[in-house]
Amino acid sequence: MLFFSSFVFSVVASAGNDSIDVSNKSVLNNFLKKKYAEEGKTFNGGGIEAPGELPGVVTVYNAVK
Repeated sequence: MLFFSSFVFSVVASAGNDSIDVSNKSVLNNFLKKKYAEEGKTFNGGGIEAPGELPGVVTVYNAVK
């Protein structure tokens, strides 16, 4: 990170198209459980939306329907 400290930059993350409220941990965890179950996998624990939920990251999305 020392190399990057001399530059000014922004990290931009594209939000997915699943129309879920990732700030609501219950909604996010239920979504992940369902998504993994469709693939025959099991999801246990808590999830975070990364990189969009990380400090200093700008998250963008397309609102056109």
